[in-house]
Amino acid sequence: MRSQQEQLYASYYDPELFERENDLLFPRTWVNTGSANRISGPGDAIPVTVAGLPLILLRDEDGRIQGFHNVCRHRGARILQEP
Repeated sequence: MRSQQEQLYASYYDPELFERENDLLFPRTWVNTGSANRISGPGDAIPVTVAGLPLILLRDEDGRIQGFHNVCRHRGARILQEP
């Protein structure tokens, strides 16, 4: 028999809870996608997935980090596969 603490931890991995978080929580708040040093120079870009959405994070020529959908509007294909 599992302890009460083990049952609590198991609830964190409930697929239905994760789906609800993807739908209701993550799209409306800041989500850490990693360290900014992964895109340290202008033009560096990485693909990430947040709340089930494919995104591209890149550092522009002014040094700012920008985010874009990682989907071609015409074909629906991923634009960036790897850093």
